[in-house]
Amino acid sequence: LRLPDSAADRLTGADDFPDLLALGPFSAPLHYRFAPGEPDDGVTARVPVAALAQVEAWRGDWLVPGLLGERLVALGRALPKALRHRLVPVPDSMARLLARLEFATEPLPAALSAAARAVFGIEVPEPDWALDQLPEHLRLRYELVDADDQVIAAGRDLAALRTAHGAAAGRGFADLDLVRYERRPVTRWDFGDLPERIEVASIAGARIHAWPALVYEGPQFAVRLYQAPQPAAAAHRRGVQELLVRSLRRRSPGALPASRDLGDLGLLYLPLGAATDLEADLHAAILGAAGLDAGVPRTQHAWQQTLERVQQQVEPARDRVIGQTREILLAWRELRRALRGGLPLGLAEAAADLGEQLERLIHPGFISATPPAQLAELPRYLRAMALRLERARRDPARDRERVARVRHWSEAYWSQPPQQRELPQWQAFRWLLEELRVATFAQELGTREPVSEQRLRHRWRELAA
Repeated sequence: LRLPDSAADRLTGADDFPDLLALGPFSAPLHYRFAPGEPDDGVTARVPVAALAQVEAWRGDWLVPGLLGERLVALGRALPKALRHRLVPVPDSMARLLARLEFATEPLPAALSAAARAVFGIEVPEPDWALDQLPEHLRLRYELVDADDQVIAAGRDLAALRTAHGAAAGRGFADLDLVRYERRPVTRWDFGDLPERIEVASIAGARIHAWPALVYEGPQFAVRLYQAPQPAAAAHRRGVQELLVRSLRRRSPGALPASRDLGDLGLLYLPLGAATDLEADLHAAILGAAGLDAGVPRTQHAWQQTLERVQQQVEPARDRVIGQTREILLAWRELRRALRGGLPLGLAEAAADLGEQLERLIHPGFISATPPAQLAELPRYLRAMALRLERARRDPARDRERVARVRHWSEAYWSQPPQQRELPQWQAFRWLLEELRVATFAQELGTREPVSEQRLRHRWRELAA
């Protein structure tokens, strides 16, 4: 690698320009080239196409330690003028931010915004760190290689590479020798322990991992490997859940509700799905409340403990969840009728906001998707919505004034990426928003915890940090 003087001055050790870069569960070999104007100028990571789905894009945004300083200066100079003016001289200011960073422990924009807040007391919105405007040599280049180590594509836009070569990535993963790790059919947990992940191959110097899961392939089960952790975790939970259902039907007949016995509850749920959908939704919620939410087992010993715990708790959990579901669906039916009941034009804004809120609370699968603590609060949220609609009929202007205070926070939350909203700390903020709506429109119903705009502002800053 030939470096310009400014970069050479920063080369203080081998770790500044490593041979491998962690891009998630695997490390990709790196190639360096100083060739301005050439396609491979800068840093190139060699990625097996079979591991394309495993690449965590945010890790590549950090590039390598030896070029991070130059990268930060370029990002600082690309900030909007009002922010850039507060960081003059940019090289010195970015050096101070660099000193606070811990390499590749979180997305770079989040780390930079937190550092700017701590060092200079200024708020830099994360999107203002314009990673896509960086010079080519300061953006990681990806080289996709096949099982024979032949390059099949290259570029600096990871999303575009995934779009163009996602099918090839799936085929590449499927072509690996995975059969020896998988098992089907499975009828009970007699396959020992399932590790979180296993190494299944080494291609072009990169170790390829896979994530095992117990999978329900109705009416049978199987142990399968996935090429990414998120779908593996979702499939494994579903597989464990269905194995619990089958085990409980043998050990405790009648402990779980059957679709044929749901009666009026099935009719209330009908706008959301069939009785079989309701049965699956209730089973997932009941098993979660009975003990599965405490942890999805991955070992044979943990499976046995989970089965015993769930069997002890399943009947009270069943009665509680079914009772809550009936109360929720009755209130939901009445509120839907009210919103569709020929409201005057002056209530259009309130009706639209309430309709949006209602769809986010009550939707197909909501019983199991809603955490147990919040499922118990849904009747109160629905009562607050009904009270708001009554009061908006009498004073639409006051409703518009109140909703303006809530909408700001709601839009800020729902504009975040779905994966981010699923994180526990963001989920806590999401339910705090519902409490803010209760406090704003139906204060007499009380809130689960103290809530105010000031409290939300403080929580938001914590999330941003």
